[in-house]
Amino acid sequence: MKRFKTQQIYLLFIFILGSFFITGCGGGGDVTGHWLPARQLMFIQVTPATASIPIAGPQQFMAVATYSDGTSIDVTLSSTWTSGTTSVATVNSISGLALGVTAGTSVITATFGNKSGSATLTVTAATLSSIVVTPFTATTPMGLTQRFVATGAYSDGTSVDISSLVTWSSGTIAVATVVSPGIATGRSIGTATITATLSGKSGSAILTVTAATLSSIVVTPFTATVPMGLTQRFVATGAYSDGTSVDISNLVTWSSGTIAVATVVSPGIATGRSVGTATITATLSGKSGSATLTVTAATLSSIAVTPATATIPMGLTQTFVATGTYSDGTSVNISNLVTWSSGSIAVATVVSPGVATGQSVGTATITATLSGKSGSAVLTVTAATLSSIAVTPLTATIPMGLTQTFVATGTYSDGTSVNISNLVTWSSGTIAVATVVSPGVATGLSVGTATITATLGAKSGSATLTVTAATLSSIAVTPLTASVVIGNTKTFVATGTYSDGTSVNISNLVTWSSGSIAVATVVSPGVANGVSVGTATITATLSGKSGSATLTVTAAPAGSCESGLLPLGTATDFGVLAGTALTVTNPTSVVGDVGSPSITPAAGPSTIVGTMYDTSTGSLTLIAKAVTDMETAIGCANARTCDFNYGAAKDFGGNVLLPGVHCVAGGMSVGSNLTLTNPGLYIFRATGALTSASTVTVALAGLANATNTSVFWVSSGPGGGASIGATTTFLGSILVNAPGAITLGANTTLLGGRVLSSTAVTLSTNTIAIP
Repeated sequence: MKRFKTQQIYLLFIFILGSFFITGCGGGGDVTGHWLPARQLMFIQVTPATASIPIAGPQQFMAVATYSDGTSIDVTLSSTWTSGTTSVATVNSISGLALGVTAGTSVITATFGNKSGSATLTVTAATLSSIVVTPFTATTPMGLTQRFVATGAYSDGTSVDISSLVTWSSGTIAVATVVSPGIATGRSIGTATITATLSGKSGSAILTVTAATLSSIVVTPFTATVPMGLTQRFVATGAYSDGTSVDISNLVTWSSGTIAVATVVSPGIATGRSVGTATITATLSGKSGSATLTVTAATLSSIAVTPATATIPMGLTQTFVATGTYSDGTSVNISNLVTWSSGSIAVATVVSPGVATGQSVGTATITATLSGKSGSAVLTVTAATLSSIAVTPLTATIPMGLTQTFVATGTYSDGTSVNISNLVTWSSGTIAVATVVSPGVATGLSVGTATITATLGAKSGSATLTVTAATLSSIAVTPLTASVVIGNTKTFVATGTYSDGTSVNISNLVTWSSGSIAVATVVSPGVANGVSVGTATITATLSGKSGSATLTVTAAPAGSCESGLLPLGTATDFGVLAGTALTVTNPTSVVGDVGSPSITPAAGPSTIVGTMYDTSTGSLTLIAKAVTDMETAIGCANARTCDFNYGAAKDFGGNVLLPGVHCVAGGMSVGSNLTLTNPGLYIFRATGALTSASTVTVALAGLANATNTSVFWVSSGPGGGASIGATTTFLGSILVNAPGAITLGANTTLLGGRVLSSTAVTLSTNTIAIP
């Protein structure tokens, strides 16, 4: 009997223990095998918190779950969605996509685990007035696809992407077919009218299908290196018999020559599995192209989160970037790999890939964690309220059929200004003349004038858009001549001159082609890639007009790392390059390209004589390549024999210097005016940071001038970075490797140089011009 009772007690203990673990699994919490759940679900936030749509208009909501450990996760597709008033609005129970039914208000709720969050959706009485399908005209080789977008213009002046709501049809299905949300496929040679129809309204575009056949496939980058466990994005470009080239990354079959070293999946995402080298191949229609991926044993050494400090009004967002530095000295943007968390979820939440939202007034530490390493930044959330909205440019003129991007800047009660283009509701005062969709892209439809308005809450701001009947007169492609090393890229710009004398950048509208695809390929918006040694004519064509430029592709010069100018590769044309984040205080002027995954404000420098590349332009691969080339140049500088050695920190101010490689074991500075009078190549390199005093001048004089003298400032290593004082006139290209960043003081000018950083760059009312 005693033994039986002992067994009962033992079984009861097991039952209670099992029940405890089962209880721990509920409520959205996570169990890690310990006595208590590792975290508990705290709340669900639905965004946008308020939204307004016309009848039959769509609104996508997002649900984010925040946990007790400070982490937040997008649970949009894991939540159950409901509408409080289905007669006003319905919502897809799985996706969170709401549709307006009748005028009124409905509460949209997302439920996940044992928590729920809600948002308010207002459906206006606005009705669908017209549908515009873009692009208006497009050309594709037989067998390829073309994405069309249907924009619905409503009676209240708002316009919405309704591509997923309309009924798509092709006027000639033998030539092209089309399926939702606007994906047309070329079936045979000819022309087809692609039409979108909804509620008795329709809009159309023309698709021309050509007989061009696939001639070759180029996979870029040609070579790449990643630490084990990380990924590398490859792009497959198909070169066609008519000279056009298309990104076919999602059409090819991807394969790895050594799957033990690296695997690859569509659309070209390769993952390093073990140390070694693998050939990554893209195949389609009997054609193939390859690249080489080297996987290293480098391990994560540290994580830096940028910007290090940021301030936003309550309710707005701030994007942070996590940069991992590895044991081999390389730096990688790992924002989508780390676990993001907030030290105070009541103040701010953060979701991958680093987007933090201000919830209440206070300060929160934003942390990125991976493989036992972490890095943090501080986010301050203020009680500032929106005071006014300014829309820029205040006036703009475009020919009919072209687009104009407007920027909405919100000024808050604490004096700060924020780009709120993606938060406001955009509307056009005359939708027959122009429509406008978020984040501020207006399209000219007919001759006339339209008022473009941005509204948020009770505040609004406006600009005037004039649409003319001007027709395209000519196209100029610049630069007229250019040279690139095999495997590198060169960006061309197509400028259309119209019958009224205006000129517009139409690089994303023209059809780009190469006269010799064996030498170079070119894809929209004008990015040419060197394939083999030779010369190719790069042509831009639109509406029967064309313009051309000449690209010479050369082999990499032997010993380019050992002598001559530092080989910047694709970073050559950048006036400003920031591998993680660029922060600008305007007015700032840059002669040269500007590139960074994250640019604040989104419009970038107020004046750019070049092209801006960021996440919104789909340029992350191009930016990463430029950063890699810049880091290669830093490696070349560090490998060169020193002509002048300085055993400790060195102030070059007031010195008389000769050309050559000046090596500093520590930090280097310019504490007073520095004049270089001897022509030649100056490379100043330091293991520490580059600094300068304020109101100093670095200049050429005597026999030295801009045609016979080049200057490079190179800072690398753990103590690297560059901080140039205010109201300074500096000279030469500044190259900084991770973890260092570059800051130019207020009203400082950099001539004959570049600002190139693996991480962050901060500019403040500066003027920068490349050589």
